[in-house]
Amino acid sequence: MKRGLLALVLAGCAFEPVYLDAEATLDGVDEVAGVVPDGDGFALAGSRFDDDGEARTAVVLGAAADGAVMSVDAHRLERASGLVVLPGGDRLVYGHSSGARAMRVGPDRTEAWSGAVGSGQTVRAGLLAGGGVALAGAAHVQVDGSSRNALWFALLDPDAGPSPVAEDAWLPPGAIDASAWAVLARPGGGFLVGGSATVAYGEPERPWLLAVTGEGRIERENLFPDAEMARGRVGALALAGDRVAVAGEDGGNRAFVRLLGTDGRWATPARPLCAGGVAPTRPVALVALDDGFAAAGWRGWEARDLWLARFDAEGRTTWLRTFGPLTDGGADRVALARSAAGGLALAATRCADATCDGPGGAPRLWHLDTDGGPYGTAEEAMCPD
Repeated sequence: MKRGLLALVLAGCAFEPVYLDAEATLDGVDEVAGVVPDGDGFALAGSRFDDDGEARTAVVLGAAADGAVMSVDAHRLERASGLVVLPGGDRLVYGHSSGARAMRVGPDRTEAWSGAVGSGQTVRAGLLAGGGVALAGAAHVQVDGSSRNALWFALLDPDAGPSPVAEDAWLPPGAIDASAWAVLARPGGGFLVGGSATVAYGEPERPWLLAVTGEGRIERENLFPDAEMARGRVGALALAGDRVAVAGEDGGNRAFVRLLGTDGRWATPARPLCAGGVAPTRPVALVALDDGFAAAGWRGWEARDLWLARFDAEGRTTWLRTFGPLTDGGADRVALARSAAGGLALAATRCADATCDGPGGAPRLWHLDTDGGPYGTAEEAMCPD
């Protein structure tokens, strides 16, 4: 355990991040998939891998504010994708084990229920205003005699236990495959689902976003007709006041962040981000703050750096930091949450090698301040033309 000692390098200059409490190694788990506040500390969902590099057991960790692991509990999932906190403090952990599954875990760390909620090995979830949970995933379906990855989504009542969803497949117009990467409750009811689609094998991904009503009916489809959003993916969603922050990756392997209005129209242009003139590659986590939001992800395809950025309520970059490779392979899965102390909890999986094909040691957890940062203004954080 060490405090505030991680060097931060941007454009050849060294900085030291502002830590509220600590930087820690999360022993007892190989991969981290989600983090949420839990009292003064945190609860994290992750997975353990076997000697062949296959995920075998989902794990829920309890960590103190300084990152010290307080508890490690294995559960009946092969691989966790994330977790949400339910009203009353229980946690819903979701992932897959021969299909999409979810489980409800109480504050005393006991399992209330566990069961199937859908098909496929990709599932995402978001907590709705009434305490329900919106689920979305991708599963193999037959379309015109061919196997396709199509989207399914469902509403889950955590008090009623697991309820498998009907295989209602949806594909963006003209697409042959689709993946869901983010789910978010809408301020006016219902939820948003964001992801990516393939229109032809060998072609780049294309981003899409669905607006779904509280009854599970699709209200709007595919909000990306403009040329600047023709390629890439939607990787994360978060509330930003009465608007929605959308983070993704454009067709040039650069991370972008922009705001979506309540009318379904873009309120800001897509702003690519840069750290020292090198574009962050993929945003995978967003979290709402009192006066804006924060995003995190990784940069590059080999020896990946972590990056963390804060934005104001208009989507302008306040600061952006990068964290040097955590191993020779860098970082992979990234999770982000607010802490009880008002800071940010940033968790990341370490890659085993440059291909990032499997975890490379215990994940890391940082507890950082959200105020100030070493990078400078939004203009300085923009990519050069």
